[in-house]
Amino acid sequence: MNTSYKNCSSNEFTKVLAEKERLFSIFYEKSSDPILFWQEGMIISANPAMCIMLGLSLADLHKYKLDDFICKDPAYYATFHALYLNGSAEGEVTFTTPSGESMPLKIKLNQNILDDCHLAIFYPAEDRVFRDKELAESENKFRNLFEGSLEGLVLWNDQYEVVDMNPAAKEMLGVDQDTVIGSFIKDSCKDCKLERQELKDRIGRVSGTFKLKQKNDIEKTFEFSTLHQVFSQLNVTALKDISERLILEEQLRKSETLHVLGELAAGVAHEVRNPLTALKGFIQLLEGSVQEDFSMYFNVITTELERIESIINEFLFLSKPQALCFSEEDICSIMNQTLDLLSAQAVLHNIQFIKQFSENPINITCVPNQLKKVFINMLKNAIEVMPDGGFICIHIQRIEDEHIKVSIIDQGAGMDNDKMKKLGEPFYTTKERGTGLGLMVTYKIIEEHSGRIEVESEVGKGTAFHVLLPIVQKSNDI
Repeated sequence: MNTSYKNCSSNEFTKVLAEKERLFSIFYEKSSDPILFWQEGMIISANPAMCIMLGLSLADLHKYKLDDFICKDPAYYATFHALYLNGSAEGEVTFTTPSGESMPLKIKLNQNILDDCHLAIFYPAEDRVFRDKELAESENKFRNLFEGSLEGLVLWNDQYEVVDMNPAAKEMLGVDQDTVIGSFIKDSCKDCKLERQELKDRIGRVSGTFKLKQKNDIEKTFEFSTLHQVFSQLNVTALKDISERLILEEQLRKSETLHVLGELAAGVAHEVRNPLTALKGFIQLLEGSVQEDFSMYFNVITTELERIESIINEFLFLSKPQALCFSEEDICSIMNQTLDLLSAQAVLHNIQFIKQFSENPINITCVPNQLKKVFINMLKNAIEVMPDGGFICIHIQRIEDEHIKVSIIDQGAGMDNDKMKKLGEPFYTTKERGTGLGLMVTYKIIEEHSGRIEVESEVGKGTAFHVLLPIVQKSNDI
């Protein structure tokens, strides 16, 4: 309502002014919004709502400046700059009470309202400040979880560009900081045989496994789980290296197979050995009374009986624990003795042994007869896969002063990956008359020596068996 005071008398003007002061006093005193006046920074006056909010009396408030209660953040400086520039301003500030409680408030400021005093009115504000604070805390928690997770975590967008990786993922995948942003996920999805559009269309979890060859040419197997559109148009993939787990599962499977085979072998060997002994005895009795024309048949029968007995002995080796008597022996000497035993067979097959190891002794803790059996099995296999003759190379070398590596390399037909994976399994053989027990016994002996066997092969070029053995057996292995 517009009122003109030009034609008012002095009494009328006094009445109007008094009425306005009364209305302002009611508004100022009764308002639920905190209101204060300040001059040169000091609080001059405040209404009851302001005193209640601060928990201070008006007399105590006179001791404070307005700045004592407002956080000096960018919003504070922007609001007061607008006040001094325009004479009035509105903004949102963080207000702190003497008790230490913080709250977001909207503030409305007017300059020089009364006798060079400035007016400040406070209103309840939205929770933006708190939400920003909570968001910052949430982001901090996420960052701590992301960086500290033992699982590899990869953040990537729908263009298959990696946005970030945590330290665990970088270590698992063998990448450095320079290669973090790239096409790893895209390549991995191809390895997983997942169509790009199929992955984008799926809402929820996508999981599977993939293999990755790292810079050192070691192939690792990873298990992954992807959540699509987790936040900010980003996807997260959790990675776990399961290479060692797969190796342990394979070893456990072979161990269980050996256990079952051992129980079976004990029963079969017992049942077969008794009639076998009787047959051998009667053949020996008959051999002296048979005519010379049938001697060839007796030689065949005797040879086959010995072959059966050899197979039975291998069964028995698997079926019962062996008494291991470890001693310090020269592995080069053991290999030379083995080569002497097989030299005649090698000559018959037009094969030459090429020795590439020192004549100086290389002593290791082992059971010499068992290692000799391992080398015999490997060398006989190498001879048998080379019907046209050739060379068999034997290397013996130290590895980091803790292990010995024995390599037997042939020039046979070689094997593909599927065949190599089955080596050492019961009854698996690539030979026409083989039983598959020779390599199985070989793997068992090397395992008892705390070693391992590695196989490299290429179809058409040959196969290399590498036996890695510790130089000194641990006390609990002896």
